[in-house]
Amino acid sequence: MTHRIRLWLDDERDPTDPAIQHLFGAAGDEVWVRTVEEAIAILEAKGEAIVSVSLDNDLGIPGSEHEGFRVARWIEERAATGQAAPPAEMKVHSANPVRRDEMLRAFANARRYADGRR
Repeated sequence: MTHRIRLWLDDERDPTDPAIQHLFGAAGDEVWVRTVEEAIAILEAKGEAIVSVSLDNDLGIPGSEHEGFRVARWIEERAATGQAAPPAEMKVHSANPVRRDEMLRAFANARRYADGRR
């Protein structure tokens, strides 16, 4: 049986912390990564074993290369090109309202692409 992985991208919030679990919906068993590069590396390496992602957007250093939005777009692009199905569960736990909406749209698009709808 393949190990099911729940991915948590956040530079500060530890998903094993009960307060974070309560406030942000972490389950406590997530694989915690702190950078976009780490998240994409795990998504690439583990593929279908990733059953859930939860993304923060603002990862410390200001600038688009340090935003969870990049991971959401990466998932969307992989689904659009048929390279990989998106995880079954995709969530955003960012407080950034603009990027939150953009990430949720990217997830919705990824789901549509995976379902064969453009």
